[in-house]
Amino acid sequence: MRLCLLAFLIAAGVFAQEQDSLTIDRAVEIVLKRHPSITQAKEELEAARAHTHGLTSANYPSVSADITDTYLGPEYPFNLEGLKFAMFPDNNFDAHIGAMYTVYDFGKRSMAIEASKTGEESATDQLQNATTGLCYQVLQLFTTIILQEKSLRVTDEGIEELDRHLVEVRKKIEAGSATEYDELKTEVQRSVAQSQRIDIASDLTKKKAVLRQLLGWTQEAPIVLKGDFDTLSSRLNTDSLISYAFNNRSERALALHAKQSAKIQRQIAEVENLPVLNIHASGGFKNGFPDTVAPPKTDISTPRINWSAGAEVSIPLYDGKRAKFHEKEAARNELASNAALNTLDERIKTEVLQAIEDVMASFSKLDISRGQIRFAQKSLELARLKYDAGVVTNLDVLDAENDFSQAQLGHLRNQYQYTQSIYELDKAIGVMPFGK
Repeated sequence: MRLCLLAFLIAAGVFAQEQDSLTIDRAVEIVLKRHPSITQAKEELEAARAHTHGLTSANYPSVSADITDTYLGPEYPFNLEGLKFAMFPDNNFDAHIGAMYTVYDFGKRSMAIEASKTGEESATDQLQNATTGLCYQVLQLFTTIILQEKSLRVTDEGIEELDRHLVEVRKKIEAGSATEYDELKTEVQRSVAQSQRIDIASDLTKKKAVLRQLLGWTQEAPIVLKGDFDTLSSRLNTDSLISYAFNNRSERALALHAKQSAKIQRQIAEVENLPVLNIHASGGFKNGFPDTVAPPKTDISTPRINWSAGAEVSIPLYDGKRAKFHEKEAARNELASNAALNTLDERIKTEVLQAIEDVMASFSKLDISRGQIRFAQKSLELARLKYDAGVVTNLDVLDAENDFSQAQLGHLRNQYQYTQSIYELDKAIGVMPFGK
């Protein structure tokens, strides 16, 4: 399945600032380490994991310690048969430790945790999606830079050939065997080639600037790549590739998680208005309790051990139909997620079929462009021989030279398109470049 590695082989590049070779896998590694979209996806994944861990705490009792010290006044003492005592101390102290645990909630806790784990898996798929996108962006930039560099060399060779031909034409003009029209026609052809070279060089400069930005290098840093296009082909089984895409596309994994999350949210909504059973217990020291030991000696300021325990059932009685509409909303979201998954499946299938067709078509065009180069080169050699013999005109030679140059550029474009079609097929079936 690693078709992209068969399609294009990058030898190495040189980065002057680091004095180290830059290979395609090294470039991808640098980009993935520094790009903010990867950092964002990783942090969102860690946040999702933390949220899941936070929800699992509901499976354990919650324990808290409380200490209060409150001064109350004025104090109103009672006189009873000569005995004077207070109903409460002026300085009230209470220190206790309490615990509460949800015994049963009809699965609300477990469903919330499951929903959070689904979100965690979605965050993982988002990270993979961002990683894949950056990998293919770097791959595309590498192949485009190689294409433009090769096209630049072909164009330069064509301009040099036109320069040599211009010298010959001028010699023939001096000898009286050519006219100024031949010189003008050659100059026009040379100007067209120079204009084409400017366009290629400009696009090459822009692509290198984008690659430097992705790598985090300065715009002055040189980028020198060595590599070539490969034209290997392999059998493409449509059914197996579509099946592979369904199992490996991160977008489909996201859609499946969204479907699962919608299902869980519907289940949570269905039990929203069901009772919840909690138990609680606490113990500590508190003053304000009278001394019951005979003979009576009231000292309510002394802290004494106290405790409490109990159970509570929370039963929602009326919520203005809130739970009913929550359930309806969740059910509709579940149906929508199912429809979104079906739509995505159709799109993935179409993308794979289109990518397969592009690979087959671009590979077939390679044989044609190779033949065009052979024919154009042979035609140019014959035109030059005939021109030297005075059988054909300068215009025929210029046409032959232009045909040969265009045939070379066309073959480069076909190689580039074949490589890009392989990349698109890899993306369509969910292949991760270089095993990232």
